[in-house]
Amino acid sequence: MSNAATVMVSAVAQYYTGNIVVMTQSAYEHAFDADFAPNADLINVKSGNTNEQIAFADDIAENDIYLSVMSSAKQERDFAKSFLIFFVMIGFIVVMAAILAVVVLYTLASTNISERERELATIKVLGFRRREVHGYVNKEMLLLACFGIAIGLPCGRGLLGFLISRLDLPGMNIVPNVAWFCYVAAAVLALAFTVLVEAATNRSLDRIDMVGALKSPE
Repeated sequence: MSNAATVMVSAVAQYYTGNIVVMTQSAYEHAFDADFAPNADLINVKSGNTNEQIAFADDIAENDIYLSVMSSAKQERDFAKSFLIFFVMIGFIVVMAAILAVVVLYTLASTNISERERELATIKVLGFRRREVHGYVNKEMLLLACFGIAIGLPCGRGLLGFLISRLDLPGMNIVPNVAWFCYVAAAVLALAFTVLVEAATNRSLDRIDMVGALKSPE
C-alpha cells in the first residue's frame, strides 16, 4: 500500500480552526488500492459538562493502547479563551475610539466657535434667533460628520482587512465578516456623538458677548 495518492478535490470547505481532509471509504480504497482499515475511534460523551468530558479524555489518554487522544471539548475551551482575549482587545479599541471621537469633535467645535465669534455675534445683531444661530453652526458639523462617515466606513473596512491579513496564527483562519448592522450602528453612534457635542457647544453660542465680540479685532 502506498503512503501517498493523488485524488481530485470535489469541494472545499472553509475551516476556521485546523485543516481536515474528508473522503468516503470507497474513495480512500480507490486512491490507495487497499481495503480501508480504521485506525481511530470516535467517542461521543453523553455528559454535557465540559470538565467531565475533558477528564474522560484524559483518563483514556493514560491507556497505552491509544497513541494520541484529542478532546474536542478541550479544543473548544482553549479556542474560546483565545478569542475572548481577542474580543476584549477589540472592545477596548472601540471604546477608546469612541472617546477619542467625542474629544476631537468637541475640540473642533469649540475651536470653530472661538475663531468665528465675531461672525456669530454679527448674526445675532442682525436679528437671528437663538435656534437659527445654533442651526447655522450645527448644520456644518452634521454635514462634515456625514462626509466623515461616508469616507471612514470603507477606509475602516480596508484597514481591518489589512490588519487581519497580517495576523499569522497557526491552525487558525481568521476571515473578517462584518454584518451590515455593524456599519449602521457605527454611523448612528457617530451621528449621536455629533448631536451630543452640538448640545454641549450650543451653550457656548448662547454665551457669546455680541458687543465685546464686535469690538474685538479680527
